[in-house]
Amino acid sequence: MSLIVASVLHQIGVPASTLIGFMVSAIAFALVGKAFPIPSILFGMAQATLGQLIATRLDLPSLDALYQDISYALLSALIPAIAASILIGWSIRKRLLPPGAAFFGISPGGATAMTILAGEFGADTRVVAAMQYTRVVVCSMLTTTAAALLGVSGTMLPAQAMAVEHTPPLSTIIVLSTALFSVVLSRIIKLPAGPLLFGLLLGVLLTSADLHPYTVPVPVSAVGLALIGLSVGGRFTRDTIHIFRKYGVGILLNTMFLIVLSALIALIASNVFDVNLLTILLASSPGGVEAAVLVGFAGGGDMNIIISAQVIRAFTIILISPLLAHLLLKRDVS
Repeated sequence: MSLIVASVLHQIGVPASTLIGFMVSAIAFALVGKAFPIPSILFGMAQATLGQLIATRLDLPSLDALYQDISYALLSALIPAIAASILIGWSIRKRLLPPGAAFFGISPGGATAMTILAGEFGADTRVVAAMQYTRVVVCSMLTTTAAALLGVSGTMLPAQAMAVEHTPPLSTIIVLSTALFSVVLSRIIKLPAGPLLFGLLLGVLLTSADLHPYTVPVPVSAVGLALIGLSVGGRFTRDTIHIFRKYGVGILLNTMFLIVLSALIALIASNVFDVNLLTILLASSPGGVEAAVLVGFAGGGDMNIIISAQVIRAFTIILISPLLAHLLLKRDVS
């Protein structure tokens, strides 16, 4: 079923069709009680493979001039944070959601990280997880839809990368070994989207070293994207339905408002600062980082800005969330 959905999406020109197709299928199966849990090590390796895929297509000479783009990256990182701040205050005031769940569920700092922090502050982690992963799925789908409307091709990889028969077997070994090492590093050094980030950094180092042959084989990247889609989609269980029955209005309103606010601010910023619209939309996406970087990769977006903004936002939100939660939630209880 997943392959059929992904193939149909690919044929109609939807970017990141493999990721979205498997995600949609996993949601359908999970909601009827037939989820396929993906081991965390495989999910991490899939993220690391995506990071390496991006690294092999980065314009390395432009990395030396990354400081020129840092202002745009910071601006893009601030956009969803500003929108989230507005929504958190509104949601708590209107009592649409429990205060703790509203704070951590809306904060765009990485779904897993926010769910863990929510548990430490006594918030309902089920509601937070439902909010976070709902936004990941919606952002992923809207990102690919917007990209298609902006003329981005449904082809996920450049044409020259599709020549699978010319990929040396050694490339697969190098990519998988690097992915496994990235997962190990991410468990030693706790970072948001750690496997993705370490895979990207190691991929850049291997590419800079001109290690031959080093390329991500198409079958390996396709399996990685399928695993990411299955893992994210599989988080929507029957328990999610019960949560939506109680808090569905608040979750959906906050999800859509955050996305719309981020998009509106990004549109204004694109015109004011004369930045490519696709780039700033993807860089300021408040969820679905995998889909954002894939679409930017396929659509010619500035990957330096997109990746920098996503990493800066995640780091900043995770660092300041505990302090803000302590102040905000304590005041709300009082």
